[in-house]
Amino acid sequence: MTARLLTLSLLMAAVTACDDSGSGSSGDAGADTDTDIDTDTDTDTDTDTDADSGTDTDGDTDTGTDWSETFDPGDAPANEILVRLLIGEFDSENQSLEDYSYYHVDLTMCRVDLTDLGPDTLYVEQALHGQNPYRQRLYVIEQLDPPETEAVSRVWEFASPTSLIGLCEDPDLFELTLDDVVELTGCDVFLSWDGERFVGGTNEQDCLTDYNGATYATSEIDLDPNQLESWDRGWDESDVQVWGAVAGPYVFDRKTPIVDY
Repeated sequence: MTARLLTLSLLMAAVTACDDSGSGSSGDAGADTDTDIDTDTDTDTDTDTDADSGTDTDGDTDTGTDWSETFDPGDAPANEILVRLLIGEFDSENQSLEDYSYYHVDLTMCRVDLTDLGPDTLYVEQALHGQNPYRQRLYVIEQLDPPETEAVSRVWEFASPTSLIGLCEDPDLFELTLDDVVELTGCDVFLSWDGERFVGGTNEQDCLTDYNGATYATSEIDLDPNQLESWDRGWDESDVQVWGAVAGPYVFDRKTPIVDY
């Protein structure tokens, strides 16, 4: 029980650091793209125990399919492959059952229309299972050189995220403009595709934060057709970890089919 309470405390600290980063000038402590994907918990937003974290993109969920057997990236550039692998529903239920120090977290991502940011803009929700989301972000996926293997996910946050809860159930309702979002500068996640998976993270100490004794934060991502692994941590000026998961990343299993681009 002590270990589980400590983990919850660390998760709450990290999400608070991200939310306190404000305009992004101090960075996003959870880096969030997941990827960032971020796994931190803010119980202050968990007001509805029956709330759904997002949508099933096709009405079906799955707990044991090997999605790699049917996934064919073809000759698509890395940014298009990344979009396909990020869209859908994921959760960390299996990990939470195997290791009591991890929580059952739901993660949902869907495409939305905000053309000023780019054609590959994803809305992201994360929530403790059965509760309202503690994290809502936009991930803007862009191509890098060489386009066959390199892509980046840039992270934006909302001025008023509460009104967007459950947006993936009907993405056509998304009507925000650039005035409603703020980029979390320095917290981009750079990802490399090797033909089977994406691996990458934030750039060195660029994602700045001053929360809880940290001076910067890092995110590490490992993404394949079946799972998304995300590990967010805060570090002090001596490169000592001061918040975030200690044992390893959160592991999110894919629950819905991979979409076409």
